[in-house]
Amino acid sequence: MVSFKNVFASLGLAVAMLTANVAAADTISIDTPTMFEILPSSDILVLETTNFSTPIGQTPTLIDLQYGNFFIQASSIPDQTITYVINQDITINGITKTVAFNFSTSIAAAADTLTLADGAVTQFGNVSFQTIGFSGSADTLGDHFFVIQAQVSAVPEPETYAMMFAGLGLLAFVAKRRKA
Repeated sequence: MVSFKNVFASLGLAVAMLTANVAAADTISIDTPTMFEILPSSDILVLETTNFSTPIGQTPTLIDLQYGNFFIQASSIPDQTITYVINQDITINGITKTVAFNFSTSIAAAADTLTLADGAVTQFGNVSFQTIGFSGSADTLGDHFFVIQAQVSAVPEPETYAMMFAGLGLLAFVAKRRKA
């Protein structure tokens, strides 16, 4: 006769193996350099070439997705805000999707401000991805360094839920048999 202890141990082991497999398999990479001149101010935004692989767990993790420089140049234009979208390819687990980075720059006499809005949540198979917004102001001409961060987490695959429900069904079956 099957004991509850053995059923629970088997179910726990199966779920742990599935979870470990999901967390170890997911990687993210970007390998496209991008440079933009922000007209009419002539400021320059440079997103550096990034190509890396990092493990993604099921707990949401904040990662440094990409580095950049915001080069502020002298400008005689009146104060204004310039909004623009940079589309960049992101690859996670071999799935490539184009992600929009929504930037805006506020050009002013006192300081230029670079702002990135929070990105939309994008699903790459079982991985959830979202860029995190920031805003930085600089009151001096020249190069200003920044980091684009993203929040990523693995979403359990349907097979994980199927395994859990099968285990619960097995537990119910064993409990019913014991009562009979």
